[in-house]
Amino acid sequence: MGELVISAHGLGKQFRKGAENQGRLIELLRRRGGYEYFWALRAVSFEVGRGELLGIIGRNGAGKSTLLRILSRITRPDEGFAEIYGRVGTLLDVGAGFHPELTGRENVYLNGSLIGIPRPEINRRFDAINDYSGVEEFIDTPLKRYSSGMQARLGVAVAVNLPQEIMLVDEVLTVGDAAFREKCLNRITEIAAAGCTVLFVGHNLEMIASICDRALWLDKGELLALGPAPEVVQRYQDKMLTEDGEQQGFCNLAERSNSDLQSAIQLTYVRLLDSVGSQVPYFDSGRCAKVAVGFETRGGGRFSGDVSVGLTIFGQGRVALGHCETTCMGTELPDEGEFVCELDRLPLIPGMYSLSLRCTLDQGLIHNIPSAIHFRVVGSHNDSTGAPPPLGSGSVLLDYRWFVDGPEGGTLRGRQLERSARARS
Repeated sequence: MGELVISAHGLGKQFRKGAENQGRLIELLRRRGGYEYFWALRAVSFEVGRGELLGIIGRNGAGKSTLLRILSRITRPDEGFAEIYGRVGTLLDVGAGFHPELTGRENVYLNGSLIGIPRPEINRRFDAINDYSGVEEFIDTPLKRYSSGMQARLGVAVAVNLPQEIMLVDEVLTVGDAAFREKCLNRITEIAAAGCTVLFVGHNLEMIASICDRALWLDKGELLALGPAPEVVQRYQDKMLTEDGEQQGFCNLAERSNSDLQSAIQLTYVRLLDSVGSQVPYFDSGRCAKVAVGFETRGGGRFSGDVSVGLTIFGQGRVALGHCETTCMGTELPDEGEFVCELDRLPLIPGMYSLSLRCTLDQGLIHNIPSAIHFRVVGSHNDSTGAPPPLGSGSVLLDYRWFVDGPEGGTLRGRQLERSARARS
């Protein structure tokens, strides 16, 4: 770790449950029992160095946003303290630091002044902010007429184009189109490389593992892990999989929503299978994988049209990675059984995934079950290399070979084989 810029010591924040109709004084004067309180954050200590990109992960309600609000001095902690060295820029909520009655131009100057940027510096960078935001046509329109996406664009543009030593970013980057989100992430990694410290809250674990140096895992307000981002993300994924009860490679679909319960065919469960048909808790990367979908039929299993089943595999951020659909399963099925989809070689790198299911009868949709099961892919059996790809390097397992071409023609691999042959002879 380089020069220290954030040092948190035992941070804690307590909130009161229920309506906030009365204050502490009234509470103390009441003869009956007081209100119930809970700790949104408790005994959290950590340090962050200059130029570091720290990802903060955890379930909803884990205390991630509360932590950023304390560090940005919006919220005062009830316990502990944090030492912060440098100008802090925040991007916590859509429109945070903006006034709805002011124009976009006026809000750029307002937001810059709030973080201590002199007006001449804002003047010098205004064109870059305006161009980056993509709302140039409406820059002199009152902010109240902006959509949430436009407000987020302007807020991000101000945050990433004004000079600051520390940036605190909540999940506002989920607002806006994919191209702008990619543009923002690229800019954040650039300013981190230039020496700005970035604390980034997000639920896209693939993104956290790929762009962050370290990750901080919060659970129910407590710090569970702090370390290299890929390692912490892997531990978090393993725990979530166990808590979801899907660690044995089986999920019951009997009571899932988005299903036509009156249909002549019902999807009952999902199982993960290996090459010999044994149920497994996870898949091996690059090996044979099977997905079995249990079903039951009514009325003797005869249908007026063809039955078709499809599954879609999703990576982090609900990004679709591939789809497998039957042409048809025919118009007659047994009373119960399994639809089995077999992949000779699972082209996914280690990580967490989910799959959705759909079933049609005579081309009419009767079942649509998103996130039918979450599953983990482990190991690496890529024939191209013996080294497993690092977490955060994508989702697809690629077949590839590297060669070095020289001026004499041929390849490095060919020359190595020739030398090996001469050595043996």
